[in-house]
Amino acid sequence: MPAGSGRVRRLVAALLAPALLGSAPLVAGCSADAGPSVRTVAVMTRSGCPTAYPLRLTLTTPAGRPAPSLHDLRGCTSDRRSGPVLFYDGSRAAWTTQPGAHSFRVVGGDLWTRWLRAHVAVPPGLVLPGESALVWGPADDASWRLARGWSVAWTSLMAGVQALPAHGTDSQAVAARAGSVRGRALVSCALTALHLRRTGSLVGSPSDVPPPATPLTPSPTVPTSPTVPTGPSSSAPTELSGSALRGLTGLDALQTTWSPTSSACATDWQHGDRQIAPGSGSPVRWWTAWQRAKAWLSGTAGALQWLDDDRPVVVRTRS
Repeated sequence: MPAGSGRVRRLVAALLAPALLGSAPLVAGCSADAGPSVRTVAVMTRSGCPTAYPLRLTLTTPAGRPAPSLHDLRGCTSDRRSGPVLFYDGSRAAWTTQPGAHSFRVVGGDLWTRWLRAHVAVPPGLVLPGESALVWGPADDASWRLARGWSVAWTSLMAGVQALPAHGTDSQAVAARAGSVRGRALVSCALTALHLRRTGSLVGSPSDVPPPATPLTPSPTVPTSPTVPTGPSSSAPTELSGSALRGLTGLDALQTTWSPTSSACATDWQHGDRQIAPGSGSPVRWWTAWQRAKAWLSGTAGALQWLDDDRPVVVRTRS
């Protein structure tokens, strides 16, 4: 095993520690009298917006830069002048709510967004695929920055999920259970890809990845306290800030993660292979898993070319 892989394993363990100890993830919150429930957000009108925010907003982004399709995003509001604004992410990308003068929260999501939030300290304001962000402000003040690093992490997680069958002893359903060794490996694979995107090396330090989460709420989708900007210190960092090294491109980080290369992803997956009870069914062993994941990545690479571009992409809502 290369010397650097041990360091990556230790920093992945540091990120996983809050979940293993039973603490909760760091998520954006809201005031008690603001915004709909997750269930209300999911009820759509003909405009493609939920009933609580029925007015569709225009989305804009810089021209000439590779970016996810705007057709997979939605901007909605109940009042074009005063807001609030709902941003729905139906794309394959993660987006970061831009800091400003207004409070916000992240809602919704599915099994795997909740799983990732339960195990990793994602940044406040990060909107994962399938989630929505609510900003308590007018449409012209709301914007979201493409988070390529976390998009790479999410894609790596999805590649691992695709390597598993839907049902069975070693399946997607089993991996999503609390305490699952396979689920831990999936998180390790997400973080390995994120680390490679940021540093380009299997040698790293905990400063290259987010710190463990601070417990705020027992639920990743029902926040309880507002996230309010605190001034200049809340300015959004650049994508590769915190590291003097240039990372791999997004697609290269994914291909390196899902390969025979020794890494935290490979080590934790192989640990799961040994932990699955003998006689309970054949596990999806690492050799099979990385080949399945790589095949899935190859099939989707054409739609993910924007992962390899470092130029910032900001989506704004317009009234």
